[in-house]
Amino acid sequence: MTNSHRSALLLLLTFLTGILPAAASAEETDRETAEALVSRWLAVEQQRSAIRSNWAERQSLGRSQLSLLEKEEATLRRFLTEANSAEAESDARRAELLAEQSRLEEESAALEEALPFLSDRMETLQRRLPPPLALLWEDSMPDLLDTDAGNSQRLAALLKILRQSVDWQQRIPVHRTLMAIQGREVLVDQVYLGLAHGWYVSLDGALAGRGYATRDEWVWEEPVDTGSTLGGDLLRLIEKNKAPDGRLVALPMSIERPEAPQ
Repeated sequence: MTNSHRSALLLLLTFLTGILPAAASAEETDRETAEALVSRWLAVEQQRSAIRSNWAERQSLGRSQLSLLEKEEATLRRFLTEANSAEAESDARRAELLAEQSRLEEESAALEEALPFLSDRMETLQRRLPPPLALLWEDSMPDLLDTDAGNSQRLAALLKILRQSVDWQQRIPVHRTLMAIQGREVLVDQVYLGLAHGWYVSLDGALAGRGYATRDEWVWEEPVDTGSTLGGDLLRLIEKNKAPDGRLVALPMSIERPEAPQ
């Protein structure tokens, strides 16, 4: 080997000796860098996965909360609607009650104003009634005429009187009593038709007459002639009234002199 070849070989060995450690050092550095990058990438992916998982949980929780809020809102709206409806019904009922109260107050005021007139009118009318009905009124007239009594008490008395009058007119009352006829007391049956007409007949049918309402009082006439058939007709009517068979009995009735109560 020549000196020149030996010098070239020494140079190559020197070069390789200097290059190889540097290359190995660079390779180690690259490996460490790659591992660091991988670690950072894995950390980033873990963070990203955690963020996604957290976001999914938050989204699910948010949806659940939103659903609950929507249900609560619907419930509150329903309660509000029901409350408004109840309030509207309450207002309507209150208006009805106020209107009813106003009407009752007006009627009470009108009744209070009319009661004195009605009391005087009924007192006048009582004198013109058939005596048995006038006697029925006696129980209620004191309450009706009592100006110190309340309107309710006086009105109750008036209604009782009116009911008695209606009941009287819906039937043919027969009343047995003593009457002063021709200077002596005679037991008779009295028959009434409505508030303005009546008849009487002795139990043997020998004495019979009629009665009627005038402007001031009830009047009984003296008996009719003994030859009249009134007594027999009245007795038959009384029997029919006890056991009616549908046949009518004609009775004399004046349409001029008797005056019906007003």
